[in-house]
Amino acid sequence: MKFYLLRQKNHKVDFIDVFCEKGFFSPAQTDKILEAANNWKLPAKIHVNQFHSTGGINVAVKHNALSVDHLEVMTPEDIEVLSQSKTIATVLPLCSLFLKIPFSPVKQLIEKDIPLAIATDFNPGSAPSGNMLLAFSIACIYYNILPEVVLNATTINGSYAMQSHALTGCFSPGKRADLWISTPLNDLCRSCL
Repeated sequence: MKFYLLRQKNHKVDFIDVFCEKGFFSPAQTDKILEAANNWKLPAKIHVNQFHSTGGINVAVKHNALSVDHLEVMTPEDIEVLSQSKTIATVLPLCSLFLKIPFSPVKQLIEKDIPLAIATDFNPGSAPSGNMLLAFSIACIYYNILPEVVLNATTINGSYAMQSHALTGCFSPGKRADLWISTPLNDLCRSCL
């Protein structure tokens, strides 16, 4: 297998992502892709264990992947391997909701002190919503965890999973503030309150 990275002028590639799953990239193929990524000094973010546990988490941890995303199907061995690494577990509750597949075993990840991030996996195929408030609510309900845990997972831990924690993820001096300011609610909306 040969891999080529094409860069357009003034464009930067931040990460490499591989979907390591039956019918997609195998652990052996993922290993080769991450080896090539290491040569380019590209951090890896692996989508793995959505439908099957195939050994992809071992490959991700071997290559110091920044995050492993999905994790709907986890074995005790997968959790143990992840707990011995710095790789962030990123769970995607909207994917489970829309595809009607199991939700990630978040409480088991938390019990093993595995850093947890929560994201939407916004895409037209398996998670057609980028609504983080919906992801937040679904995470509280279906993972049965406290809102403060979800807040941490959707903010500062999410920014670590994107390597943007120096600029985003919490309110503190020197960090970027993204604000949305709207006009006052109209009468129709007020009557709904």
